[in-house]
Amino acid sequence: MKKIVIDTNVIISAILFENSSPGQAVKLAKNLGKIILSDTIFREIKNTLSRQKFDRYLSIEN
Repeated sequence: MKKIVIDTNVIISAILFENSSPGQAVKLAKNLGKIILSDTIFREIKNTLSRQKFDRYLSIEN
């Protein structure tokens, strides 16, 4: 199985806009292999999505 690393910006765009080009790229990567996220990339995604400007796209449920 192929291991695939995807840039943080692509992952965030795919999360926010599932049918966008980044969204399609992530879907393709999932079909071709295993997406690998380092702790650093995961933290960057979490920190980026916690910014106020993303509130209109995401809701945090308890």
